[in-house]
Amino acid sequence: MTRLRIASLFVAVVAGDYAALMLIDGQLIDFGVTAAICAGSFGAAGLIAYADRRRRTALARGRAAVWERRDQQAAAADEQCPLCMGARQKPSDSAKSMCSNSPRR
Repeated sequence: MTRLRIASLFVAVVAGDYAALMLIDGQLIDFGVTAAICAGSFGAAGLIAYADRRRRTALARGRAAVWERRDQQAAAADEQCPLCMGARQKPSDSAKSMCSNSPRR
């Protein structure tokens, strides 16, 4: 939970308590104002939680894409040379020196 969300929930609880006291006391104007503040604070806390959830989901998708790309690169590095059928090649090898069977230019 972020600090802003915690603060928003705190304001909502305090405003809700005060609204309940004003309703009991019979002061309807103060009740209406504090009830609106309470509802707004709860709404803000909900929006903060929603935005945080979306941010975390986007970060997780980004991390998954990076790991998938790394897995694909590792799989491509493990492929065998089609000409010599067994010599493993490294991604850092140049195209000219990958295989002794490759045609020379």
